[in-house]
Amino acid sequence: MIRVLILVILSTFVGANAFGQEPKPDKQRAPLLCPRLCPSTQLLNTKSNKVSKRIVFLDVPVTSLRKTVDIRRIKNGNLQLGTVLEPWEDKISFGPFSNLALGAYLGGTSVVLGGGFGKNTTEDTIRRTRGAKLEIDQSVWMVLFGTEGFIEQEKVSEISDTTGLSVNFARLSYGGKGWIGFKIGQFKDDFLAIKLGKGYVATEGERLYKSSSLLETVPFTIYFEDFDIESVSAEGRWRWDRFSLGTRADYDWYERRLISPDPYRYGKNKFEDFAIKGTLEIVPVLKFQTIRFLVRGQKSFFERSGLLFRNEDPNLQFILRIAF
Repeated sequence: MIRVLILVILSTFVGANAFGQEPKPDKQRAPLLCPRLCPSTQLLNTKSNKVSKRIVFLDVPVTSLRKTVDIRRIKNGNLQLGTVLEPWEDKISFGPFSNLALGAYLGGTSVVLGGGFGKNTTEDTIRRTRGAKLEIDQSVWMVLFGTEGFIEQEKVSEISDTTGLSVNFARLSYGGKGWIGFKIGQFKDDFLAIKLGKGYVATEGERLYKSSSLLETVPFTIYFEDFDIESVSAEGRWRWDRFSLGTRADYDWYERRLISPDPYRYGKNKFEDFAIKGTLEIVPVLKFQTIRFLVRGQKSFFERSGLLFRNEDPNLQFILRIAF
């Protein structure tokens, strides 16, 4: 556990340096995080004063790709086995409204509401997705605590269609997590945060049979899986006049509540996910800060078993941010 915590913290700083050189100190600007810790050094130059720290924003992805499970796993009815079988992962587009985010920084509070809806159509299937997620952080002095929750639903039409009988698929996933940790700095400015969390996640898959002789669809549950979660996260952000650099590392442990006697028949009892994200925010025009652009990269080091529960961001994203 201690080794993982050290790895996550180091990954946060490595991610920050991956975009370029170390931040160069401004002679007239207070050192990193010092405005909170050293009030006597809160002297900003004229150029820095022009940069308003917006506290409300809307993120709209320019690229609509999402990482999800391969359609063949859904058609074969073995999605619950996770990464035990291949193929597992696929990238498809659900449209521009499938992954929006609305956030606000209010003093020591950070609130981010995300989610959306979308559809992907191929020659033989239609995949529809919708969901929502909420993350809240609250800091009191240097103590940080918070919670997050999500719900996501996906429906796949006509995974098979024989004479007089069509078979559809639906899955519903939900979960939540709470954490405690510490934070230095302000969410709307430079900050560094470390969090230890624990939570729960569940997913249920159904096949929906519809016959031409029946007026109603008959559901049949093919799996229900629930896991306990433990996590370690490290997050930081550094701001300059025209851009900011953020990085985040997440290490998650999953453990099945009902132990499986055979992983190749029922799926893994334990698995881990470790991912590092880096975000570069660019302000093209200082006098018009409402429009901003984000470039977000992500690197996963394990098998992305979390796709069993919900879709995830691609490795590279371009995002339009509207700040208020």
